[in-house]
Amino acid sequence: MRITKTQLRKIIKEETQKLMKESVSLRDFQPDVRVTWNTMERIERETPSGRIKVDFERVPHAGSVISVDRGGYGLEAVVSVQEDGQSGPQEIEAAELTLA
Repeated sequence: MRITKTQLRKIIKEETQKLMKESVSLRDFQPDVRVTWNTMERIERETPSGRIKVDFERVPHAGSVISVDRGGYGLEAVVSVQEDGQSGPQEIEAAELTLA
């Protein structure tokens, strides 16, 4: 089955509209709101032959919002987050956060 350009454009348009509806706006990140995010951590492992192998693992994090810096002139908005079990706040881009 072949897909025409118009069908492909229609599918892409529908999918982007779905994603836009699901996305979270900055207004949702109020102080004391619970959020989660993932980071990629580099893990070096040694194989039985002695070779060092580098892997990356996704590490989930959770915390609560302290403040939101909206940025200016096209800069990404940055959210200050207090991670559970950590002493100081971290600054994370709003695009990486999801509501818990």
